[in-house]
Amino acid sequence: FGSLKKEDYSSINWATLQDELAVFATKAETDVNTVEDVEKLYNEVLTAAQSVQTLAQAAAELKATLDGYAAELKAKYDELVANNKYSKENRAVLDAAYKAGVAEINNAKSKAAGNTAKLKAIGAMNAVEVAPAGGCNSNLSSVGLCCFLLAVALVAIVLRKREN
Repeated sequence: FGSLKKEDYSSINWATLQDELAVFATKAETDVNTVEDVEKLYNEVLTAAQSVQTLAQAAAELKATLDGYAAELKAKYDELVANNKYSKENRAVLDAAYKAGVAEINNAKSKAAGNTAKLKAIGAMNAVEVAPAGGCNSNLSSVGLCCFLLAVALVAIVLRKREN
């Protein structure tokens, strides 16, 4: 326990460690009768103390969680791009929403803030208007229009032949 440094822990976690040491000291005076009892108590307190996160461990855990949120956002972005068509303007809006979401996730100071940023970005990306299916500029409409004109021309030819 001598190697523990206060600056390596949050104030709450440092207080938790101090509580564990106080429990050890109290129980060592009252609850132990043999060397085995002392070793057992020491190992229990050591295990409890080792489970208290340092600031570095907490930061690494937060980074891993935020990286996961960013990966989830990327997967959603890729899904939207693969499954939808966007105008140039709306694709730029989608890209901007994705990039802003990644930035907000990476700047989050907590898991909750990172998750909120991810959900907010997904909402913004889902709100981007997709190009309508079909429409005047689609291949399907062009083919349909050609078929319609061909049918009209055939009807006109048939009607002329009947008149003659």
